[in-house]
Amino acid sequence: MQLFTDFLNNSMHIEFNLPTGAGGQSALYFNTVLDQHLLEWSLRYSVKYQKTLTYYKAWIWLPADADYTLFALTWQWPSPKWVLEA
Repeated sequence: MQLFTDFLNNSMHIEFNLPTGAGGQSALYFNTVLDQHLLEWSLRYSVKYQKTLTYYKAWIWLPADADYTLFALTWQWPSPKWVLEA
């Protein structure tokens, strides 16, 4: 396991921290929203990505260095829209 985490820490990647607590439900919800927005971004810009979850962190790898620049310039953080019903 140590070799895997060393690889993750030493390779270029994008890292998202998932929320802890609530028995993992908040992390599951956050991960689902992240997956939806990553897929939309990937289709819009025709960039494939690889994703792994470890220790309440989502790790994203892109195929080329230029894709990381594109991601930094175009990624808009998803803001969940809460709907309150009376």
